[in-house]
Amino acid sequence: MKMKVEQFFDISVPLSDCTPVWPGDNHFHFEPRVQIKDGAICNSSSVFCTVHCMTHADAPKHYIDDGKDMASVDLSRFMGNSKVREVITEGDLIEEVDLAKLDIEEGDAILLKTKNKGLLTDGVFHKQYVSIGRSGAEYLVRKKIRCIGVDYVGVERFYSKDGIIHHTLLEHEIGIIEGLLLDDVPVGDYFLCALPLKIVGSDGSPVRAVLMKFAGE
Repeated sequence: MKMKVEQFFDISVPLSDCTPVWPGDNHFHFEPRVQIKDGAICNSSSVFCTVHCMTHADAPKHYIDDGKDMASVDLSRFMGNSKVREVITEGDLIEEVDLAKLDIEEGDAILLKTKNKGLLTDGVFHKQYVSIGRSGAEYLVRKKIRCIGVDYVGVERFYSKDGIIHHTLLEHEIGIIEGLLLDDVPVGDYFLCALPLKIVGSDGSPVRAVLMKFAGE
C-alpha cells in the first residue's frame, strides 16, 4: 500500500561547533580529514561528540551499569505511532497531576511540549528547564508507555543528585529521547522515527528525529 506523507517535521537540533552541551561533556566538533579543494579525490570528515549531544536517545546502560547498551535496545521504542502533547505546569517539574490530564495509554510514545520553547536554539545551555518529576515518572511507568520524549536535553532536572527519574524509566526499558525540537509542531498524533546508532557498549546515541503524518489520518 502506497502511503503519502501529508506533514513532515524534522525535530532534531542542528549540530555544529557552536552547539551547547551539558557542562563537563565534550563539545561537538566537525573536522574535515581530506578535501577535494586540497587535491583529494573526495571529501571525508570526522565528528567528535558525547553520545548525549542535543537530540539523542538514552540506553538503559546510561544509568544501569549492567543495562542494555544502545546496540541491544528494542528499536520499536524509538519509532512508530506517537502523541505530541502540551503539558502545562506551575513550576519546572512535570508531575502525575499534570500528566493525568493527557490521553496517555499503554504502549504510547509521548512527546511533551512545555514552556521550554526556544531553549534549544538560543545557543546557551540552560540549567533551569521543565523536566519530569518523580511522581510523573512513576505515573508513566504505571501507564506502561514505550517511550518519552522531552523538549530539552534533560528528562531530569539539572541539579538531580541521584538520577531517580532516569532509573525509574530505564529500569522499565522505557525509551528516552531528549532534546526534541517541538516548538513548531502542533499537538497531534504522528509517526515517529528517531533511530539511534548501533554503537556496541554505548549508553546513548545521537538520533535524527522526524515526525510524519500520513494522508487520511
